[in-house]
Amino acid sequence: MTRREEGRDPGAAPAPAAGPRRETGSIRPAVDLNLERALLETSNQLLVGLDTDGRVAFVNRTACDVLGWTEAELVGRDWFETCLPPAWRRTVRGVFQRAVAGELELVRLHENPVRTADGRERLVVWRNTLLRGDDGAVRGALAAGDDVTERRRDEDALRLGEERLAALLELTRRHDESEQEFIEFALEEAVRLTRSRIGYLHFVRDDQVHLDLFTWSKEVHAGCTAQKLPHYPLTQAGVWADCVRQRRPVVHNDYPGLPEKRGLPEGHLPILRHLSVPVMDGARIVAVAGVGNKDAPYDASDVRQLQLFMQGMWSALEQQRARRRQSELLDRLARTLQGAIDAISRAVELRDPYTAGHQRRAADLARAIAVEMRLDAERIEAVRTAGSIHDIGKLKVPTEILVKPGRLTTTELGLVQLHPRTGFEVLRPVDSPWPLADIVLQHHERLDGSGYPSGLHGEQILLEARILAVADVVEAMASHRPYRPAFGMDQVLEEIRQQRGRLFDGDVVDACRRVFLEQNYQLLPM
Repeated sequence: MTRREEGRDPGAAPAPAAGPRRETGSIRPAVDLNLERALLETSNQLLVGLDTDGRVAFVNRTACDVLGWTEAELVGRDWFETCLPPAWRRTVRGVFQRAVAGELELVRLHENPVRTADGRERLVVWRNTLLRGDDGAVRGALAAGDDVTERRRDEDALRLGEERLAALLELTRRHDESEQEFIEFALEEAVRLTRSRIGYLHFVRDDQVHLDLFTWSKEVHAGCTAQKLPHYPLTQAGVWADCVRQRRPVVHNDYPGLPEKRGLPEGHLPILRHLSVPVMDGARIVAVAGVGNKDAPYDASDVRQLQLFMQGMWSALEQQRARRRQSELLDRLARTLQGAIDAISRAVELRDPYTAGHQRRAADLARAIAVEMRLDAERIEAVRTAGSIHDIGKLKVPTEILVKPGRLTTTELGLVQLHPRTGFEVLRPVDSPWPLADIVLQHHERLDGSGYPSGLHGEQILLEARILAVADVVEAMASHRPYRPAFGMDQVLEEIRQQRGRLFDGDVVDACRRVFLEQNYQLLPM
């Protein structure tokens, strides 16, 4: 018997395989002391041995380094009271006591936080086993732990980042919503991402001293009966606006205990914890976003999550505003362009009173044919717009030729047939989203090459021009002219049917006939 075994109960439990750094009365070494000490000191795991009362029997250097205690300070102390956060003590002690008493199987693998000497918490994954004596009686327990604090923090940061990116992606899909709906959704996401219960988002004016109170989260709207003012100066705002004054995130994890708070108005929801961040646009604060009443204290990851998400929200909001401004500008430009087109169309018709309304009526029929052919919206608008000014080149044709009641001479006809080319020259400098100049140039071309001014064939002619060609002929034949009466619509439709595939595009002719025969289309009144 060795000296360390003298005076020991022969039936006492051996120490855990890693061995003690300090012996207690109930655990003795099972292997050579030097080997035990080497194993203890070289292990990267936290090794902790407890006696049946839950007192520390031994610890290794890794455990001391993580916990911030020396071996002398820990051995003999109650493990649960010393090294576990208060919220975990009762539960973990209860499991340990029942396992030691044989009432349940000891949990082999579990994780729980430990409290260090300076009060911080570290997360440890433990592997546990009971230590028994030669008689089989439980003498204590051995726990080998891995400190996973940084790993779990990295995992949490990755998870939070993924959640934040998913929320921002969803924001980008909501560009058709109103600004109110957009921001309300973003606020609810901010509350969710920070595991909070309430939130708000208010705007800061350009003068940086006045606040416009914009919106609160759903729970605030549902439970808060306090009066909500639309705006007031920053000097009158409570501690929730400290982030604006200090130009940095502000955390209040003990909101009720803040000595500088002004108190909540009657009917306001109680606030236990609060986090607010300034939303920046360059060096200018544009908004203040806040969340509150998270179950656990707000930490640096919450601050980062809220900051990054709300900055992303602001960027998405600015993009949405820019798109709307651009859309409004385009609408104004479209209205301006349409006004100019209408003015040009009226100018052409004033010089040729016999064809007054022709361009407008041909344009509407061309649009109906394009819709029937299921062209996309851009091409449909191109057809309609080109149809509205397709005879703009007639501004250069002498008025006496335009209004001549009889048959035109060869020379006069040649002058009239110049109008597509003239229209092309007029429209070519126009910066248009559609090939208006080319459509106007080609609207008198024919599939067999007999048209003018270029004698194009088949697919050489733009589809929009082929549509306009049919609409132009149908409207002209169906309208009265000083040198002939109007043809009946049945006769007109039969005429284009006969020229299907020779002069006119077959698909266009078929679509035009369906518009009249199946949809009961009527030409616009003069």
